[in-house]
Amino acid sequence: MLPYVDIVAAGAAVLLAVLGLTAKGLPPSRRVIMAVLTVIAVGGPGVSHWMSEHKTAAAAAERDRTREHLGFFIAQGEQLKTEIEAETDQSDVYGRIDDWAKRTESFLNTLGPSFVVRFRSDAGMDGLMLVGAHGRRGSYWKGLRNRLTRLNEFSDQFAK
Repeated sequence: MLPYVDIVAAGAAVLLAVLGLTAKGLPPSRRVIMAVLTVIAVGGPGVSHWMSEHKTAAAAAERDRTREHLGFFIAQGEQLKTEIEAETDQSDVYGRIDDWAKRTESFLNTLGPSFVVRFRSDAGMDGLMLVGAHGRRGSYWKGLRNRLTRLNEFSDQFAK
């Protein structure tokens, strides 16, 4: 539905056009110009309103797609975190974490370079470590946990 102001403006344009078109002594070329201006005045607000709503819907759909992608990377990262928390042989988990981080950064780069910078940053993160995990395992777990925290922050950001 068009806002009240648009309806009033369109009504006024139609009224002026009717008065102008029915006025005696108005040359035909002026009547054509008056008719064209009336069509523009009446249709303009409707077209503008439609375009605005279309852009809003497209932006919402894009946010939803972005959140879906982020959710996909979060789910993969959580699975990797579960694997590294297990005290089993983890010979290939480190390479898969590195691949996950590269794929995630590639996607984040489509959102803008600042997302990659924030994804890599540990600023504001606590120093929590996995109990009993030292060296490479502890370092990978902490990095993965921090990256997942960032992805969840990004997801929240796109929910608005």
